Amino acid sequence: MSNPQLIRKRIARSTTLCLGSILVLGCISKPDRVTRIESPSNAVVYTVETTSGLGPPSADYTRVYARITNNRLTTKQLVISGEYIEHSAITWTSPTDVEICVDQGITDTFRNEITLITGDNPSSSITIHNHLKEHC
Repeated sequence: MSNPQLIRKRIARSTTLCLGSILVLGCISKPDRVTRIESPSNAVVYTVETTSGLGPPSADYTRVYARITNNRLTTKQLVISGEYIEHSAITWTSPTDVEICVDQGITDTFRNEITLITGDNPSSSITIHNHLKEHC
């Protein structure tokens, strides 16, 4: 017969491993909804990617990425992320300026300037200025 203390340790280790796996797999899951917002005059696209939570213990989480594709090379950068910001309005005010309106939610990350680079020369990059507005 096995030692009861050894059995408890194995059960505890297995439980911890299972819970850790569930946590990691839940964090890297694909978003439930993806919305594309195309720029007016260049190859930049903003994507709003929302992963739905299960209520108060697990909130809806949204990430907004800027993406550019040039000669089959795609680059993306995180612009804004946070909880309950999936209803944000994104408006292009010019080819290099974006206005992001957030009525509610908690913002974890916001970058007011991003540079997307898809090659070695300066003409293969674009800098975009993001402006955050609240309560619009």
